[in-house]
Amino acid sequence: MIRSVTVLPRENPHAWRDQRPDDVPAGWIDDMIHRLYEEWNRQMIRMERASKQRSDKKDERGNYVDDPEQQRQDAQTLNGLLRALDKIMQMENGRVTERKISKANSDPESAIAILRRRLDKLLEADRAQCLPEHRQE
Repeated sequence: MIRSVTVLPRENPHAWRDQRPDDVPAGWIDDMIHRLYEEWNRQMIRMERASKQRSDKKDERGNYVDDPEQQRQDAQTLNGLLRALDKIMQMENGRVTERKISKANSDPESAIAILRRRLDKLLEADRAQCLPEHRQE
């Protein structure tokens, strides 16, 4: 049975031994970002369920029970979840950019167009530097 190369590092803790960051496959990075988001989502759902259970509790007078310590803990947890989501989204946005670059580089016509634009810019800059030196006054 042939297995995907991107699955093996998930199952084998020694898969990345002696590897450099440049050796990490892009698909593995995308998978890790997806897994982080899934875990974030599980924690958010867990937090919501616990909050709903607590908010339904009333005291003997029929008032909802407000525990300041629990509110502080909930605020701390939500703040942590918000920071984690922000980091996950930053990583995903970086991967979107990388995927676009990679896709453009894998298409020969796009790669040629990118190289032409780069060469044109370099030639223009070179000509701009050379022109003042060759002026005859």
